[in-house]
Amino acid sequence: MMENIEYRTHDENLDVTTFINMAVQVWPGNYHSQYTREALKRTINTTAWDNDKLVGCVRVLTDGCFLVQ
Repeated sequence: MMENIEYRTHDENLDVTTFINMAVQVWPGNYHSQYTREALKRTINTTAWDNDKLVGCVRVLTDGCFLVQ
């Protein structure tokens, strides 16, 4: 049971292997480590940890543009 979840905003230390191990539990597939590493570097990652186990991740994507009308 998850009791003490720690949230890390803009988690720049997120390890690609740890992320892939969590991701395959939700989206089974064969993930390419280098492509995943590059994708993680291009997003803001907020992670959820139950002690030393990654239990969640939200990735914020942007194209870098701000639309003004």
